[in-house]
Parts: sequence; structure tokens; C-alpha cells
Amino acid sequence: MTGQNNQENTSTVKDSFQVEFEALPLEQKFARLFEMEAVTISEAIDFAINSPMKVVEKVGDVISELGVRIEREVKKATQYAEKEAANEPRKPAGKNRAEKKSPPPSAGPMP
Repeated sequence: MTGQNNQENTSTVKDSFQVEFEALPLEQKFARLFEMEAVTISEAIDFAINSPMKVVEKVGDVISELGVRIEREVKKATQYAEKEAANEPRKPAGKNRAEKKSPPPSAGPMP
């Protein structure tokens, strides 16, 4: 029933607008038409200007979210690496030096 009521209301508004418009003299009809055209053009220009701005805003939001995700992943990886480094047994400093012994000096030139 609401659909039928909406159609009746729309047709009533349309009919009253149409009756009012038909009652106007020709000059006023043109004036009203030009006013409606000016409003339509203004709305079209606003839409054309604002639409790209909305797209740029969306792209900015996506890039920002991507940056946040990357930052989160880097922090996770850093924390994981720090935990792994803390869990590894440390090698004594002297042991590495002992393994890197230089060869004994030779007594002279080799034949």
C-alpha cells in the first residue's frame, strides 16, 4: 500500500507543479526553466569536481592503510628477530679467536 501511496503523492505533486507552470505567462516559464537549468548545471559541475576528489581521498586511504600494515609487519619481524637472537646461545669470544690461529712463521724462504 505504501508504494501506491507514494505514486499518488508523486502524481499529486507533479500535477500541482504542472498546473502551476502552465498558468505562468511565457516569459516566466522561460525564466523558471533557466533557473532549473542553472541549478542542474551547478549540481553537475559540483559532481564533476567532487568525484575526482573522492577518488583521490579513497586512494590516499588505501595507501595509508598499506603503510600501517607494512609498519606492523616490520615491527613483528623485528620483534621475532630480537627474540630469536635472545634465545641463541652465545659463543665465548675467546673461542673464535683460537680457531683463527695464524700459521707458524717459517724459518726462511721455501725452495
